[in-house]
Amino acid sequence: MQQFRVPLALLFVLLGVVWLFVARPFEAQTTPSRLFLLTEEEATQLRLSADDPPLKRGPAQQALKLLSSGPRIVFKRPDLVDESTALPTVAVTTPLDLLIAFEPNQDAVDMDSLEIRAKKGWFTKSLTSRLKPYITGTTLAAENLGIPTGTFRVEIEIADRVGEQTVRAYYLDVQE
Repeated sequence: MQQFRVPLALLFVLLGVVWLFVARPFEAQTTPSRLFLLTEEEATQLRLSADDPPLKRGPAQQALKLLSSGPRIVFKRPDLVDESTALPTVAVTTPLDLLIAFEPNQDAVDMDSLEIRAKKGWFTKSLTSRLKPYITGTTLAAENLGIPTGTFRVEIEIADRVGEQTVRAYYLDVQE
């Protein structure tokens, strides 16, 4: 009877393959990853300062909000803490959990129309592609979301299936 011998090098290759396909995926599951909404460089460009002119919301803008027939944007987490300023303020610590529901007003919500942007003056950064993987149905749910500290202006735009739009801007005040 002939004995089969496995060369030592082949044994190490087989162990390596087993480690890649068995141990690594398990290791990845135990280490939480974090999505960063803005890089530090982007945050530097978009962070609002005391020198930036305050945004004003006049009676016409308030009336447009009430008359909007597009989908409703509902912050479930975190809460809006101040709706009396020029823009509603969302105060958070980093990392944060984000849960926003997009509710129909007159027709079904078209989630493909969703656009989320951070803005300061002429500079705009789309955040949509970073957040799209966290959309299920008509809800955006992202946990352990990293973002540098500071105050940022974020604009959310969404439409329904017949094209009625809602555009809302918010201050995002991020503390450590």
